[in-house]
Amino acid sequence: MPLYVFTEEIFNALSETEPGKNGELQLTDAIQKLVTEGRPVIGVKLRTNELRLDMGTPETMVEALRLSLGYVDAKAAKKSLPMNLDNPALSASEPKETIPLRKER
Repeated sequence: MPLYVFTEEIFNALSETEPGKNGELQLTDAIQKLVTEGRPVIGVKLRTNELRLDMGTPETMVEALRLSLGYVDAKAAKKSLPMNLDNPALSASEPKETIPLRKER
């Protein structure tokens, strides 16, 4: 399941971003602002079978959390592992392709 990880810089970018569709701040606009400013932003290419979720509302955030916990539970049960998130056996078995994002010229 994809995951965004940001430093505090994203909040600065969001505060300088104009509201988009329906008057909402768009995370993607703030990410683009960081890219345009030359800040390091790295994208990870997902496999075609990986789940993509829109977490724009509290309801979809709860649904994403439910799915994530179900995934971890199923993976732990399948491998008979303790529920220890620091256990590397719960991480992806192969590295994903990372793609540094650059501003367009």
